[in-house]
Amino acid sequence: MSDLYKQILAKSTTGTSTIPIEEIHIAPERAREDTPEVRRYIDEELIPSIVDNGLIHPPVLNFKDDLPEGKRCELVAGWCRTTAFQMLGLTEIPYTYRENMSTVEYREVELEENFRRKDMTWQEKVCAVADIHKLKAQKAGAEGTKWGQAHTGKLLGTSAGHINNCLKIAASIKSHDEEIKNAAGVQECLQIYLKRKDDKLASYIAEQAGVQTTKASPVTGAGPIRGEVGINLSDVVDTASQTSSSVESVSAAPTIEYTQNTKFDLSKIIYNEDNRDWFSRQDDESVDLVYTDIPFGIDMDNLDFNASDLDRVADAHDVEENLEQMPVFLENAYRVLKDSKYCAFWYDLAHHEKLLNWGKDIGFSVQPYPLVWCKTHPCRNRAGNIWWTKAVEYVMVMRKGQATLRNPQTKNYYLADGSAERKMQRNPFSKPFEVSKQVIEPLGIPGDFMVDPYAGEGSLVRAGLNMGFQVVGIEKEKTHYDRMGEHVRNVLTAMTRGKAQFVSFDEEHAELNRKVQEADDAIKF
Repeated sequence: MSDLYKQILAKSTTGTSTIPIEEIHIAPERAREDTPEVRRYIDEELIPSIVDNGLIHPPVLNFKDDLPEGKRCELVAGWCRTTAFQMLGLTEIPYTYRENMSTVEYREVELEENFRRKDMTWQEKVCAVADIHKLKAQKAGAEGTKWGQAHTGKLLGTSAGHINNCLKIAASIKSHDEEIKNAAGVQECLQIYLKRKDDKLASYIAEQAGVQTTKASPVTGAGPIRGEVGINLSDVVDTASQTSSSVESVSAAPTIEYTQNTKFDLSKIIYNEDNRDWFSRQDDESVDLVYTDIPFGIDMDNLDFNASDLDRVADAHDVEENLEQMPVFLENAYRVLKDSKYCAFWYDLAHHEKLLNWGKDIGFSVQPYPLVWCKTHPCRNRAGNIWWTKAVEYVMVMRKGQATLRNPQTKNYYLADGSAERKMQRNPFSKPFEVSKQVIEPLGIPGDFMVDPYAGEGSLVRAGLNMGFQVVGIEKEKTHYDRMGEHVRNVLTAMTRGKAQFVSFDEEHAELNRKVQEADDAIKF
């Protein structure tokens, strides 16, 4: 008995006997024809299921005497399962049986299994898919392995995108969303979700129009997202971003008038930890936008920056470590992102193919070409006598489910001077607000919950705050984290015309807060 057969048998339905497949007579006239489509189903869906879960429903056999020589029984139901065992190279199969069935009874049982059984409703199927995915993920977690939506899609012979839709719809059904529950099918559910998104955006636009004329009512279109967000922009009015279309790279903070709360708990905005720990505490589908600058996975010795600036960031850029965490970051981002939302991140073009394939395997749809920042400030190159100077950087965009842009974009490149941002942060990887604004503006609306898992000194966090997002930034390097704290305090102080107050969550940050409050105006937003 082979190891594979022992493995399958151990998982199979108990209380059954086994029989050599060669002793089973398979009549040529059967309800299910042997077609390429059926063979594909056996190979791609049934065989993986049998290997993973055992033979849940053994074939039904009919033992009788008038059979060809060497045959003990005839197959009543289970041709696909029997064929799957043969394709696996197995010679025996578990079975259940009847005795001395007539031809009429034989055909009746076969048809009962293949034709007369009642199919599940689409709601039952969707919930069953969700249950299978969750059980598989729980089992994998207990075994110390990973199970994603792409795995469930492969198991069930469908796409990761369909699995994602099923999970979202099943959650709505179980939460008694009557409109979804009473829809005609999955496609109608997706149309309902899309309409709700459009209605939310229309409501926000209408309220913004009211803000422009009255400048009195708070922005409430998106509402607070979840408890771990420190700044609740449903309590504020953004008056500057509605009237100015030209934005300087650093001096970009909109003026915000507070109607309720002017206190900020920075412990709920910035986190000094590994982002994997932060992700582990978050619920599925709890984030509206992931926008970050992932560690590039490039050799820092080949970059031409000031030695002091290079030393400050080099420790965070170990090539092998950075490459290893890229697929983990994508898996975490996919899990926490809400359906029909985006993940955008800066990256090095050397890893384009890997990141594109990782994203697709996890379940994202990936834009095959990047967004490009064309730098208008002078750039340097150690090997300038050999290669052209690199004066561009790239953003990869991934979407979950049926995400759509707020409005069509007519180009994928942006011109901007980054020298002011770089000088202010003394960080070669900082990004100017002007570029971040153009990247994230089509991806969400003010009030959305944005996460930057590799926040560094906070250039993307500040951009999100300036755009009216509820923002969380995570940075594990203490030096970068402390600098980000200074920058976030400054931008919130500027946004509130000096009204911002900060909740001190430990003595260290209380001291840092005092230093920032006493600082001169060398850093302006």
